[in-house]
Amino acid sequence: MTHYDEIDAMNQSTLKEGLVSMKHLKGVINGTTPRKESAAFAFGTLFHTRVLEPKRFFDTHRVMPAGDGRKTEVKAARAEAEAAAPEGTVWLTQAEWSQIDAMATAVYNHTIVKVFRARGGAEEVLTAELWGVKCKGRVDKISHDKGDGPSLILDVKTADKLTDHAIKNAMAEWGYFIQAAFYLDLATAAYRGTKEFQFKMVMVEKTPPYDVRLITINQWAVAAGRHEYRCLLGDYKRCLETGYWPGISDEDDDLELPAWKMKQYESVDLEACLV
Repeated sequence: MTHYDEIDAMNQSTLKEGLVSMKHLKGVINGTTPRKESAAFAFGTLFHTRVLEPKRFFDTHRVMPAGDGRKTEVKAARAEAEAAAPEGTVWLTQAEWSQIDAMATAVYNHTIVKVFRARGGAEEVLTAELWGVKCKGRVDKISHDKGDGPSLILDVKTADKLTDHAIKNAMAEWGYFIQAAFYLDLATAAYRGTKEFQFKMVMVEKTPPYDVRLITINQWAVAAGRHEYRCLLGDYKRCLETGYWPGISDEDDDLELPAWKMKQYESVDLEACLV
């Protein structure tokens, strides 16, 4: 079976690099601009595995013996634990393990989200052509309705805050609205129009009380995301055809100071300082 990373197709996270520039997108594609994996991203990956693939998580993750790693007895305990663990084991602190476990439990106990655990598999891979470009996606979970209702594309996200304001900002900053449109259209194409889909985010708070919210990105936000990804695919196709991958700007750009800095000079006669 072909591994997801070996499928030669465009995915939404790579495509969004084009929001910076096509040159940046090309850099990620050919590996000259490696993505920087933040601590938040690494934690999110761990949490995804715990929620979506609990058996694999427990098989491949362990708690590192606590204590000062400079002390002989702690070193010995850790060496013994590592020797007994399978090769490739991922080691977590007790605090990390407890946090991830509490967050996963909150998801499983959520009034609505827990219903989805029994239907559909996790990490489903989809491939289809969108606007003339072969695309792929690995969705966290697709929950298929047993009747005539829509299938739900569920995407698990971790967050510091779950207020409406915080979630809306995250949707804009991280391009969740683009992801929603991309996955909806990819799933529809992959299933050849035989199923209707809805995209929902399962947002989980990273600190107590580990609140959980189920978020539907509204139709206008999805429409905006569809516009964005279609424009990016169009630019990508044009770059492939021409061999030209423009950067952020090819112009001689005249920039001013940000508004917050210029505000400091409101009482200054700047015209007198022009030379």
